[in-house]
Amino acid sequence: MSMPVEMDLSGEALRNEFLRLAPDEGLNESPWSGLAIFRADKPATCVPVVYEPCICVVAHGRKQVHIGGEVITYDPLNYLVVGVPLPVEAEIVEASESAPFLSLRLNVDVAMLSELLLDTQPEPATDDASRAIYASRMTSSLSSVVSRLLRSLHNSNDARVLAPLAVRELLYHILVGEQGERLRSVAMRDSRANRIAAVLRFLHEHSNQPLTVEELAKRASMSVSTFHHNFKSMTSLPPLQYLKMIRLHQARFLMLNDGLGAGEAAYSVGYNSASQFTREFRRVFGAPPAREVRRLQGSSSEPDRPVADGMNA
Repeated sequence: MSMPVEMDLSGEALRNEFLRLAPDEGLNESPWSGLAIFRADKPATCVPVVYEPCICVVAHGRKQVHIGGEVITYDPLNYLVVGVPLPVEAEIVEASESAPFLSLRLNVDVAMLSELLLDTQPEPATDDASRAIYASRMTSSLSSVVSRLLRSLHNSNDARVLAPLAVRELLYHILVGEQGERLRSVAMRDSRANRIAAVLRFLHEHSNQPLTVEELAKRASMSVSTFHHNFKSMTSLPPLQYLKMIRLHQARFLMLNDGLGAGEAAYSVGYNSASQFTREFRRVFGAPPAREVRRLQGSSSEPDRPVADGMNA
């Protein structure tokens, strides 16, 4: 196993690779599908967002995620892993124009994870579902893979041949590394975490429909009490509270990107009452729908996307 990196990984060479791919503030898509660089030139206050399954590696700056009373920090010495879509609150605590926050975001490919589990046969993961987001120390091996991955994007031939190898190697090191059992449990067929992840995919695909905890528990082949416990362990939220958060984020996305009004967006995501939607929207986002959309239109904040599109499965 690689030793933790004791030096600051945000060296000039690595920062320059990130900056080359992120000339603008906000999310910069890369030539490799599923990989993007996020850049912020100033700190950002804590806001509600949905994190898709991903791996985040920071070249410079610091970001914090708040979930279930826990604060998770990721920076040049600590990478972030998100195993399932999670509503969280996030803030950028260290960034400036001369030294922007720079973070690589690689979507988690569940099919590739499953292949790696079959090929490598690492130590079995625990069957208990645990919080599906964590930060771990960067290692020299991971730093080397990230550098090679970014360099492979310099030209199309390298990107086509070398990038998939680097992505696979990156996932391998995370699966067998510190806290890797958390991600392994999500990919391990028929584990509790894997069954909860499958329910989450169903939930996102049918979030505008009436859903009950009993129906979701049946899909997970669990009793209601066992399902509720494992669901909350992974996401920090009870199932119906999670569903409400996903509906509110999807409604915000529809208003911002498709131009829907608050009432139309509310009904599109499954609300029967526009007034209830407005109350709950304001409680979560701190502003009524129209004001929140105006704020986002003038912000470089990392945008939410329809969560089902980020499942990569």
